[in-house]
Parts: sequence; structure tokens; C-alpha cells
Amino acid sequence: MLNMEFKQLSADDFNEAYALVKEAFEWLKLKQLPNWLVPYQSYYTRHVNSENYGLFVDKVLCAVVTLTDDYPEVWRQSIKHRDFIWLATLASARQVSK
Repeated sequence: MLNMEFKQLSADDFNEAYALVKEAFEWLKLKQLPNWLVPYQSYYTRHVNSENYGLFVDKVLCAVVTLTDDYPEVWRQSIKHRDFIWLATLASARQVSK
């Protein structure tokens, strides 16, 4: 049985987490699907702000997600309700080692 744990990422998880984000970006680009690579500094700021979470399967980081209440300035005119948490970045490993 697989041991799955979803938790806030630690400082030690940053490089592996951002590698998953880059890997997902490259795969989407290869498949000619809509894609955008969150800049390193932006992802790092989210990490320092404790907004990045991960799914670990048997202690291996397999997926990452950013949960934040921040959003781009250009959206401020359109967003009426400001007390929410939204999913900003989601990436998962293409293959998981067993």
C-alpha cells in the first residue's frame, strides 16, 4: 500500500519542487499546450511565504501546488471578493519511481 502525505513544503524541498514545475512546463510546451513557467523568484517568494505544498508518495515528492491569496495587479479590477485562497501553480511528476 502506498503511503501518501500532503503537506506544506519545507525549505529543503524547494529545488525539487521547482524542478517539477519546470518539468511540467517543458512537457506542456512539447505537446503544444498552453503553458507558462512561473519565474524562479516568484516561486521562491511563494515558498518563503509558506504557500507551496506537496504530495509525497512513499516520501517521494510527486506533485506540487501553490495555494495563495495573492493575484496579479491587473486582476484587481475584476475580482470583487478578495477573501479567498486560489490554486496558482500545479505540477506533477510525469513518472514516479517505485
